[in-house]
Amino acid sequence: MMPQWLNRMVRGLVVTLAVGLGVLGARLYDVATPDGVDRVDEVGCIVGDPLKGIALSPRLEVLQHCVTATGTVWNIQRAEDGDFTFDLELDAGFEWLINEVNERERRGRLHIEIIPLDQDRVISPRVGERISVTGVWVKDRAHGGHLEIHPVGAIEILD
Repeated sequence: MMPQWLNRMVRGLVVTLAVGLGVLGARLYDVATPDGVDRVDEVGCIVGDPLKGIALSPRLEVLQHCVTATGTVWNIQRAEDGDFTFDLELDAGFEWLINEVNERERRGRLHIEIIPLDQDRVISPRVGERISVTGVWVKDRAHGGHLEIHPVGAIEILD
């Protein structure tokens, strides 16, 4: 027979594991559903819920449902949540898409995130490529309030 303290500890671990797996399973199901294929229109704008498939989406404030910007790719990374991220050195005329937080923390660049739901459909650019990117323009309140395009609906390599 197991001591009572050990029995309580095991039960607590089992409950914690079950809850964690349930949350993870729900998150993976939401991100992995195949409906990402038809979630953009002919221009590359997200159709339906613009924040579907985004981890911790309440941190994002949608500023405009669909914007397009052009510029040069910098600083590619893979985020912990699986997003393919990079910064975009904007072409002239697109400066209105950034704020003082972007100026201070991202060297004046717009942050871009391709979520796992869209990675089979949206191309991943390389550093130095000039691109056009279309998607949802948001303010990320959890990261100081910088502005970004997240999620991306379409990317086109320009040069």
